[in-house]
Amino acid sequence: ITQIWVPDLELYNQAEPLANFPTKDAMVYPDGTVFWSRVGNLQALCAFSGLRNHPFDKTECSINLGGWTRSGLFANYMFMDPPITYGGT
Repeated sequence: ITQIWVPDLELYNQAEPLANFPTKDAMVYPDGTVFWSRVGNLQALCAFSGLRNHPFDKTECSINLGGWTRSGLFANYMFMDPPITYGGT
């Protein structure tokens, strides 16, 4: 993708950069809408504290996503609402 702007979305607390995701083509529709998506797995680094009631503790890990070279003044990233939660065992 060299002729259209694509977001520089980055996982701030990353174990591996999103740049390692494979590049995919963009789909441009007649009305000018552009769809661009990349498939991959994210690995976030999380710092857990407490763990006093193991294995019955509740732990949380925030995934901090945002633009790397463009701040919120230039790009408005909108994420799913409500946030995705995972209650794995």
